[in-house]
Amino acid sequence: MNFKQEYFHYFEHDDKYDKAQLLWLWYDYYTEMYDRTLWSQRPSPYDETMVILDSHEARSLSNRNAGELRKKIAEIARYYEIDNDTLNRAKSDSFRNRPKMNKRIEEYLQYDKLGKLNFINGIN
Repeated sequence: MNFKQEYFHYFEHDDKYDKAQLLWLWYDYYTEMYDRTLWSQRPSPYDETMVILDSHEARSLSNRNAGELRKKIAEIARYYEIDNDTLNRAKSDSFRNRPKMNKRIEEYLQYDKLGKLNFINGIN
């Protein structure tokens, strides 16, 4: 437990955690964009800006794509020495799960435009 974080809400800048957050933003963007190209899609009942797939074949393709993207995330994380604990904390962070998908897409596009995702493009 980090006393400063727990009691003073003081958070130190953690470059590896920031990169992990951006990796999951990248993942969310590319999985959603891919899923939107598949048939049998419909709006999610929990987030109308995100699609879900009704077809078993489309879900299978979506899962395969997501698996490939997770492999790329793992490769990039290894390159930047981001441990699995940091990746998992960033993945389950409430910041990632709070906004609707269209907000995540907008964030991705803004960060990409600002060059904050360039560290990913140099590896894959």
